[in-house]
Amino acid sequence: MSRALGRLAARLDRAETVLTVHDITFHTEAGRTFTLPSQDVLTAMSQALKWLYGDGEDRPTGPVIERLATADPGEGADLITQTAIGAARRVVAGVRE
Repeated sequence: MSRALGRLAARLDRAETVLTVHDITFHTEAGRTFTLPSQDVLTAMSQALKWLYGDGEDRPTGPVIERLATADPGEGADLITQTAIGAARRVVAGVRE
């Protein structure tokens, strides 16, 4: 029985790893952390940048943009993370170029 449980636990661990390998972890200024799927982050960033630098499109909304706007870009954040957070903050604030 314990051997079967061990195998099931290993399978569950592998499945969770595969499902979360494409998540991006963010930190808030309050010290909390949250993760978002990378595809959702890239989609939200693309929509935000199109609105910021495009003509006449509706301002994007949604939970991913709102969550990104609460994130702290931090010192060690990569370029995509910094861009996504910055664009989301400007969209939420309604500031366009």
